[in-house]
Amino acid sequence: MNKNRELQRVNALKTMMMFCVVLYHSILASSRNGWGGVSNLWKSDGIAQYASGWLNMFHVEFFAFASGYLFYMIRYEKDRYRTPEKDIGNRFKRLMVPFFAVSVLWAVPAQLIAYGFSWSIILKGFVLQIAPAQLWFLPMLFLLYVLFYVISDCLINTPVWKVCILYFVLYTVKVFAGKVVPLGVFQVSNTIEYSLYYYFGFSYRRMHVCDSDKRKAVFSCVVAILSAMGYLYWTQHHSMNWLAEVIRPAICCLQIWALTEIGNHFNVERLLNGRWFKLFTENSMGIYLLHQQFLYLLMRVFSNLPQMIFVPVSFVTTLICSCSLAIVIRKTKIGRVILGG
Repeated sequence: MNKNRELQRVNALKTMMMFCVVLYHSILASSRNGWGGVSNLWKSDGIAQYASGWLNMFHVEFFAFASGYLFYMIRYEKDRYRTPEKDIGNRFKRLMVPFFAVSVLWAVPAQLIAYGFSWSIILKGFVLQIAPAQLWFLPMLFLLYVLFYVISDCLINTPVWKVCILYFVLYTVKVFAGKVVPLGVFQVSNTIEYSLYYYFGFSYRRMHVCDSDKRKAVFSCVVAILSAMGYLYWTQHHSMNWLAEVIRPAICCLQIWALTEIGNHFNVERLLNGRWFKLFTENSMGIYLLHQQFLYLLMRVFSNLPQMIFVPVSFVTTLICSCSLAIVIRKTKIGRVILGG
């Protein structure tokens, strides 16, 4: 398959996952007590819990998968990523400069307005990067890039099953050690967790799994849906949360596998021909960086709406507002740097 077409397919799927991120946070805004500084005005129902739980299995995980996929393509097929100082510096500019800029100019002020002034929000949330709102993904992805820059040549010569066993050992240790050791600092914990999805994308590209037939796509969807339903039912009705945490990565990988098979079979890159979809694709990074703070406002504006109406209204409104702001910011050179352009 043509590499440009493959890149378009990845971009189309990433845009769809950006929609899922905004939708997930819209559901979260309607069901989490105190989120955005607003007391819970809706009683979360089973549908909202299951929907948010399902979206939380793949919406961000797929971004890590896509990053690993592109890392392999760029380093081993285009023979780039061979000058560490330049490459890591460029990645820092692409990920960490937006993290610091958006934190100072947008996320921290919004957090302080929503929750009131607190040094804990500033120091713990953004300086130590333990809970920097939606921006947590940027330092985590930067650490993954540096990690794979260092170890990817070794991974090429290591059987997949050995890497997977090593990962699940590290991940299990993280699950239990994280209860007594502050692994959340500088996104260390999430870097360990999401390294599997990065490696999944890395290996998926290495094996050149780019085409799919209808039977394979349907089978992957059935397996993903059944596993997700079983997992969500278990977490809702049993108290063995440590076991759910340990098996969660495998369930998430099944969801990502189904998404890629659907993308391969239905040629989702054709969505980029649509004017509005293309516009959202061009501004997807900006939407991701800006959207959550609009939800803080919408929780107050639409507080009287029923939950089932609030979710779609806030989803559409947040998309439009964050995309519009991203378009305005990207009109200047410094604005494009701020949004990782």
